[in-house]
Amino acid sequence: MRRRHTTSSELVVEPHVFRPGQLVRETARRYGWSIGLNNLMVEGTTDESYLRMANQRYVESCGLSLIGSDFHVFAVGKLGNGGTDAINEKFNNLSEQLRNDPVDGNGNRIRVVALFDDDPPGRGMFSRMRTRYMPWSDIFLLRRHFPRDTRDSKEFEAKTNALNAEYFGDKQFFCEIEDLIHRSLIDLFVESEKGCLQREIRSIGNGFHCDLHGWAKGKLAEFVKQEAGLAELGGLVELLKTFRYLFDLPVEGSSGDPVT
Repeated sequence: MRRRHTTSSELVVEPHVFRPGQLVRETARRYGWSIGLNNLMVEGTTDESYLRMANQRYVESCGLSLIGSDFHVFAVGKLGNGGTDAINEKFNNLSEQLRNDPVDGNGNRIRVVALFDDDPPGRGMFSRMRTRYMPWSDIFLLRRHFPRDTRDSKEFEAKTNALNAEYFGDKQFFCEIEDLIHRSLIDLFVESEKGCLQREIRSIGNGFHCDLHGWAKGKLAEFVKQEAGLAELGGLVELLKTFRYLFDLPVEGSSGDPVT
């Protein structure tokens, strides 16, 4: 996703004014976020919408929810207020508040992690932020496959790299949220929306990278919303399950209040 620069006023509030957890929630509220104990921050509203679509199909299929009161997913900002620069700025501020106000009123830890697209802006910001945050624990790069048998950040990175090794030979083989949608649905969209591609779809093994024009991304999202079933959104479901695993939540979902 293209970098977008954002400016926002400092959100400085004296911690002692609030009960545990309220400082962080007030910071999130001012940014327009709804957060819980376990939270995934993504670059933009398109990323968030795809994950919510996948969750909706999953709820319809099995009655369990992957996004809900136990696990929140939110975009760092809308339109020009999203992107990698926005994550850098707002994640930094929220992390500072979490250092002062790390738990809720019941003593439960509040945790927020950030996910970047594996493209030039995402890779650049991930590299920049890893000097301040734990890579593969606080900040993540999107991959086509993730392990779900370790929460140790170094082991997680090594196993993630092994699972995706076939793609690393091509430095231009990026991974964006659209690349987790089933290829058959992408092909249908490309056939129906002539001129939507900046360049031909690249494929390696079972993976692909679809480089769409900016104007086509919103159209693809609408197309997927209308046409996709659970099978076409399986890659996104697996992504949600990975983060539920990392947060030590029931991987298959919860039967509480689904957020769609």
